[in-house]
Amino acid sequence: MNIIPIGDQAFLMQGFTKGTQATNKSNVYLIQASGALTYPKAYDIGTPSKDVWLGTSVDGALAFQGDLTPSISSPESAAKAAAGYVYRAQDKSNYYSAEFEGGQLRVKKTVNGAVTTVFAKPFTLVPGQMYTVRFVPEEGGFGVYVNRLRQATIAETTWTSGRYGVISRGQPGVAFANALTEAVGKKIGNISGVVLVDEPITYDVIMNDPENDPRVPEVEGWTYNHDPNVFLQSLGTWGENGKLVKSPVTVFHLPGEYTFKFRTKDDPNPDYRYPSMVFDEYRKDSNEVTGKIRVHRRPVAVPGVTVGADQKLTYTDESYDPDRYIPSTGQYSTENTGIDYAATRGVIERRWRYRAFDSSVYTDGQPQRLVSGKYVIELDVTDEYGAHSGWVAVNVEVKGVTALPPKAGFTAIPGITYRGVPVTIDSTASDPQDGGRENLEHAYYIRNVSTGGAESLQSDVRTSWDKLFSSLGVFNIRQLVTNSYGLTDEANNTVTIVNRKPVAQVTVPASADSANPTPYETLRPTFEWTYRDADEDKQKQWQLRIYKYGGTTPAADTGVRGGADLAWTPTADLADQTKYYIQVRVFDGYDWSDWSANKYFLISTNKPPTGDFAWLPGLVFEGDTVTLKPTVDDPDRDRLSVSFKVTSPSGAVSNYSYNWDYPYPTTGPVIKMEEPGSWPVVMTVSDGKAPAVTVSKSVRVRPLGISGQVLHTDAWEENRLRYNEKHPGAERPPNWFWAGEAFVLEALVTDTGESATKAVQVVADAGGGLRKKLSAANPPAVSEWTGTLDSEAAGRELVTLPEGDYTFAFTVVYSNGVVKTAAATIRIQETVDHYVQVHRIQ
Repeated sequence: MNIIPIGDQAFLMQGFTKGTQATNKSNVYLIQASGALTYPKAYDIGTPSKDVWLGTSVDGALAFQGDLTPSISSPESAAKAAAGYVYRAQDKSNYYSAEFEGGQLRVKKTVNGAVTTVFAKPFTLVPGQMYTVRFVPEEGGFGVYVNRLRQATIAETTWTSGRYGVISRGQPGVAFANALTEAVGKKIGNISGVVLVDEPITYDVIMNDPENDPRVPEVEGWTYNHDPNVFLQSLGTWGENGKLVKSPVTVFHLPGEYTFKFRTKDDPNPDYRYPSMVFDEYRKDSNEVTGKIRVHRRPVAVPGVTVGADQKLTYTDESYDPDRYIPSTGQYSTENTGIDYAATRGVIERRWRYRAFDSSVYTDGQPQRLVSGKYVIELDVTDEYGAHSGWVAVNVEVKGVTALPPKAGFTAIPGITYRGVPVTIDSTASDPQDGGRENLEHAYYIRNVSTGGAESLQSDVRTSWDKLFSSLGVFNIRQLVTNSYGLTDEANNTVTIVNRKPVAQVTVPASADSANPTPYETLRPTFEWTYRDADEDKQKQWQLRIYKYGGTTPAADTGVRGGADLAWTPTADLADQTKYYIQVRVFDGYDWSDWSANKYFLISTNKPPTGDFAWLPGLVFEGDTVTLKPTVDDPDRDRLSVSFKVTSPSGAVSNYSYNWDYPYPTTGPVIKMEEPGSWPVVMTVSDGKAPAVTVSKSVRVRPLGISGQVLHTDAWEENRLRYNEKHPGAERPPNWFWAGEAFVLEALVTDTGESATKAVQVVADAGGGLRKKLSAANPPAVSEWTGTLDSEAAGRELVTLPEGDYTFAFTVVYSNGVVKTAAATIRIQETVDHYVQVHRIQ
């Protein structure tokens, strides 16, 4: 099958049915599409195609896979061509690719266009079988799989992400499908974690094997290396440091950083499981898992609380992380983690809480004052890894202090806003005894100060809440808070609700371009506008004004009118052949809008002309003479100026101009279109009054062509196949002939369908008398031509042809004078007599 692009979104599909020379058939179909492209255009017709097509950039943690199905197998394509998928492409000159080439699977790295094969193994593709190529990111590189079997491990630490795509170096008959990316979790083979000293660790070893073979735990090994000096105050080196152990360590008693390595094997033969060594060579190592485990100590909370002579509480905090700070010396960790250990002492977060001595109810925070009584104040601190010290308590007693009132306060944001827009009211109230706002009763009262309205309760929320206002004015918000002792305090704030002005826009006429006003053929057009109000107020009044271009005094003014009208028609004529602009404004009951943006229109009672055109013949091939067929009219029967601008595919421009009186002609310029492709034609029609009418179309000129092939007769094709069976490794390809054979010449020319342009002559000529005029194979159809060139037709004995290459030039002459040529090369190798002698000897 041949698919031939002939234009934008247009292809010729040419299908062959291969049989004997008498039953070869072909069909040609025209496939066309129009409109927006569903997918981006891959290339422009006439430009060289690429070897590599790249997709978009993808995350380096994603696996990529795609299917590949070969349908043709030949020694030439296998030796010279390659096809596969591209991975981690930085650009078209820098990428990895897995390619099937020359009977091998090859993984290549292309750097600045230079190709290096980094892995290769024998791999024969079977025509018709689908192969799934998969790239899986791993620590330090990636793995390559084909049909779920691991083929290669590639080390790569620089290109950790990139684009993926398809690569084809000319191998025919390969189908690509089902390309996708998917998440595979974290990169295979890298683990990190943090654990406390003496805290148990759980390991989940998961082995993914393409054949679902089990692990061999008996041959596994774990190696740990302990660095005790990543933290301060080392307690020494672990006794098993650097040793191989058979099972993972689940508890570490010494702080520090432990790096480990782990590897396992699969057990592929179910009849000879380990410890049998019969199939030991088939057991394969897994990828090596590496990791780091940081073992650390909890932070230490050291709170201090004192009661002053005025009974005010004072706090101290000497908390620290023993891994990061030594209180006795002030030494601090210098590891570059972004944390200032000198300032923080290794403590990242602190939480305080307190309760009465005889109560179990805690209140968060650090109270500065408390009423008389005994209290328990506790501190919990957290280190950089999220470990808590646990609550550490300090007991205090406060004497001679009575209850204090709360402190009211809140914010109302925004302070100036509109109806229907939320105002967020956020309490900032607190209490010396009860603590934060959540522990205080709240009440919010609101009244409209502008109208003198009464106050009403709106909310009892203790934190943050939203209020929507539905009327205009200045509103007072009063907050009343009450603590657990029944003491109160209040705070006031105001919010102003203002009106949003309405917006009007003229929609008819539509033009906002003074150079291109909307035309009207009536002296009293109807004008329309839209009304929009963000507060959803209705239109109460409106006013419209019309000005001539450059004028300052209205040519028409409605004055202020009541109602919700959105259209108006003048009661008096506007001037003919005059340009105007129009404005409108509206009133929502509170404010007038601004005047709308200008819209422009033209009063012209002249009726514009119309125009269109077609062409003959409707189906055009290169070399055809085309006649443009205009259809123009004018309701006023004015003299029309008609012009045509014709542009060839190569950019050559031809102009044709006419002045036509009624009745208007229907024949335009006659053009010989010799270039295939799109010929844009622009017709312009003008009556000298109204804006000119422009019609643009493209005449698609289809290409003419020919393809040819040289075949064996049925008998000699059988001889060739019989010869190849008896001479493996020295087979004769289809284009090798024995001198003396007749040549079966076949040509396929463009099927022009209903067009009058037809092929009228086809000749095949290889020089030296090897010339044959072909005949149409299926008249009256003239798309297939055949002929047999034997010794009689050649006028010489073909057995005398010297060995070597011969190129047949297939030439077609079309009825419109176009001539096209195609070539097919064969080789003369030995003679028919040599074949007969060899056959007799065998």
